[in-house]
Amino acid sequence: MDEKDWIAIRVLYEEKNISRAAERLYISQPALTYRLKNLEKEFGTRLFFKIKNGIEFTSEGIYLADYAEEMIKKLQKTKDYILNMQKEVRGTLRLGVSSNFAQYKLPKILKSFPISFLTSSSA
Repeated sequence: MDEKDWIAIRVLYEEKNISRAAERLYISQPALTYRLKNLEKEFGTRLFFKIKNGIEFTSEGIYLADYAEEMIKKLQKTKDYILNMQKEVRGTLRLGVSSNFAQYKLPKILKSFPISFLTSSSA
């Protein structure tokens, strides 16, 4: 499995619908179906089955979706760590703040950061 597989499984688990998951992933529904069939072949088991309004994951599929979420987090943490090993700090800043704080106080705080810090691209 690679990062794209982990993301595909996780999005599908959240959406419970192949068409909506494909739309969120910006790929065609046949391409997502092909990827999922290859994963089922790789693991030698069914990961989900179709129901009236979408899909339902098997217990193996649920385990794999949980694993995918863990691996996505670990990969992002590794990317952030490696980027921060260099002299300049780069990456994505993730904040959890109230809407009032975000609207009234956060802009003043962000203005104090150097422009190059705010506009640099992250991997």
